[in-house]
Amino acid sequence: MGPRALVIEADPRICKDICRCLAGGGFETVAAADAGVARAELSRGPAVVLLDPCLPGAGAVYRDLQGIEGDRRRPAVVLLQLSTAEAQCPADLLLEADDCIREPFVPGAVVRRVWAALWRRAAASARPVLRVGGLTIHRSRVEARLGGHVLPLRAAEFRMLTALAESAGAVLTRDQLCSAARGRCVPGSACRAVDVHVSRIRATLSAAGAPPLIDTVLRQGYRLRRHDAGPNGPC
Repeated sequence: MGPRALVIEADPRICKDICRCLAGGGFETVAAADAGVARAELSRGPAVVLLDPCLPGAGAVYRDLQGIEGDRRRPAVVLLQLSTAEAQCPADLLLEADDCIREPFVPGAVVRRVWAALWRRAAASARPVLRVGGLTIHRSRVEARLGGHVLPLRAAEFRMLTALAESAGAVLTRDQLCSAARGRCVPGSACRAVDVHVSRIRATLSAAGAPPLIDTVLRQGYRLRRHDAGPNGPC
């Protein structure tokens, strides 16, 4: 049996089409037409969740997903139907999801995109701990520490800080940070929200007693300083 995919979509036609695509691509599929059923199915440990962000109760479903401890247990999240609903979807949700798929749903493309979201999760676990100076990032725990203190970061902020740490000393554009946060870049409000997330990361680092670590490079993007970088590797 293949990876378990939970499809959370109220439109029965779309839900049936997506389930058929994924079943043909080697997934075990489970459909949920409302948030109550979806939240119950999350306890069964799907590998990937495909979510309509405009479904009533979608926010509660996403909070449940964020509450799952451990990166290896947390399913990949792919958003559905954003071609018609993107304006109604919060920028944070756009950034923090692993991917989004717009209508029309082409079977082969849907399967490739969902497998890619899972592969990205697996690749991230290959280098589980990053260190840059006093900053330590544990991928599997979805945890960043500075001087022994856990940094209270949102999921998108954690992914952006991880991308900056992986490329410490190099400039990452807003598009690159957007892509790092959610697997691919969404033009418009989601990528503009990168500035807001970087501001929050800076504030969190500052509150933990860190000196300025993230530079703004005019007309280019952001860079994590590496003047006191330490070796990367497991703790």
